[in-house]
Order: sequence, then structure tokens, then C-alpha cells
Amino acid sequence: DAKLRLRSRDADGEAAVDLRSGAGPEEGWGSYARAVVRSLLAASVPLSGFVGVVASTIPLGGGLASSAALEVAVALAVSKKPLDPLRVARLCRDAENEHVGLHSGLLDQLACAASVEGHALLIDFKDDSYRAIAWPEDLDIVVIDSGVPRALDSSGYNERRNECARACEALGVSSLRDVDEAALAGAALGPVVVRRARHVITENKRVGAVAAALEAGDTAGLGAIFAASHASLATDYEVSTPELDALVDTAVRTPGVVAARMTGGGFGGCTVNLVTAGCGREAGTAITRAYREVSGLPARFWVSAPAGGAREVA
Repeated sequence: DAKLRLRSRDADGEAAVDLRSGAGPEEGWGSYARAVVRSLLAASVPLSGFVGVVASTIPLGGGLASSAALEVAVALAVSKKPLDPLRVARLCRDAENEHVGLHSGLLDQLACAASVEGHALLIDFKDDSYRAIAWPEDLDIVVIDSGVPRALDSSGYNERRNECARACEALGVSSLRDVDEAALAGAALGPVVVRRARHVITENKRVGAVAAALEAGDTAGLGAIFAASHASLATDYEVSTPELDALVDTAVRTPGVVAARMTGGGFGGCTVNLVTAGCGREAGTAITRAYREVSGLPARFWVSAPAGGAREVA
């Protein structure tokens, strides 16, 4: 019928969304399903109702795109016709921007929709192009949850984005991709906005450096790049926390760890650690044990591998 009805195995409540009007939950996880339906309706995508259950292995509030994963899954499931990865990602990004109130970019949704198994995904947001880069067989990915949950809609995420927008306006560009660090020196920007812009400008360079290192098989150089990235996130962008800093500091002193940094939008959540293949579980256990001694918080970890994007499964 013209209704979407969802329950979750991981959170309370039920989401019931009218596929003709877009009426549905205004709060909680169900609001994301409502937002997606409204975005699809605005784009005149034909919809089909169903009754379903949401189950996820992505930890909620961990900064690992659990909301984007839900959005992409709902969009693909409720649409009567196939949606290509870029289109579904844009529609779900619009859902967050216009109907949830979070001014996020396209990263999480496109990663959920377009990733290729066994590969990293390099995205260029100047034209929304993307390509897969083979992941080295000698590296495991260990994700560690700091135990400090994050919620972007109640954090400084929008504030950081607005500060970067002010930098663009003052510099006369549409994107910080179009300027370098030298341009900041002569701009009429306050010290806070300078730090925010500097993080984005230097982080763009680091992303390119990581992609080049992966393609060249130079995993030994990743540690320094990740360390510089985390330091910039902590000091220039100011989105790290003492707990995330402690996790990273513990990780880089743990045998087998090649690189470590916070991941996601910050203000809590997780770190991502690159670990010598076969050492992931041992390293994760050592890091979480030492972290608990320092912080008093229980941390969880997962040994992961690059997976493919959202798709229908039999």
C-alpha cells in the first residue's frame, strides 16, 4: 500500500511513513525514514510501501554513518525503480539537509551506496566523482568505539560547516579546494575561522597522499599522515575529545598498529586504526584494555574489511 512501516531491532519505536504525503515521525530514528521519503517524493521517484525490520551491525552514535546507512537502505528498498549510487546518495544527503536539519555533505551516503568490496573509495567533491582503490592485503582495519556517543544534530557540526562557509566567502571562492595555506595569510579572517579553513585545506592534501600511498603499496608512510590528520582535527578543527585523543595515543604505542586517527564528524565516536594483517584482534584487545585503565570507559572494537555498497540481497 502507500505506507512504509518499520521496526528496529536496535532502538525503540516504530516508523510509519505515508508515501503520498511524507507524513511520519518528526523525532528519533524514524525521522530519517520520513526524511528519505520526503526527498524521494520531491524528486518524483515512484515509491512502493512495505513492512520491514531494521537490523544493523553499525554501532549507533559511533560516528560510523549509521544514519546514512539507514537512509540509503530505505531509499533503495522503497523506490520502485533502481537508483544509481550517486543519485541515491544525493537524495539521502538532501533528506538530511532539508528534512533533518543537519548540513552534512555527501561522504557518508556515497560511501554507503558506492563502495566496492576490498577497496577504499576516493571521492572528489568538486564534481562528485569517485573511484575505487584496492586495499592492501597486509592491512586490517580496526575500529574502536570510545564509549562517548555522538549526535551530529546536537553537536558543533553545523557550526564548523558555517565557519568554513565564512572562510569561502571572505576568500571569494566556492570551495576551500580552490585555495592554499598562503591565501589564508592575507585574508581578513578571525583566528578561529583560519584554523577551520587550514584544517580543510591541509586535510585535502592528506587524502591525496593516502590515496597515492595505497596505490603505490607504501603502507609504511600512512602512520605519519594519519597522525597529522588527527592532530589537525584536534587542534585546528577542534572536533576531537580527550577520550579520542587517549585512544589514538594508546594505539600508536601498540605493536602491530601502523596508523591511527579519530574518524567521523567528531565530538565522540570512534577511531580507525590500520593494523598489520592478522594482528587486528590482538591489537584491539590491547588498546581497549589500556584505554579503560586510563579513561575508566569500556571500549568496543571491530576488526573489519572494506565492504561493498548497499544492494538488495536474496
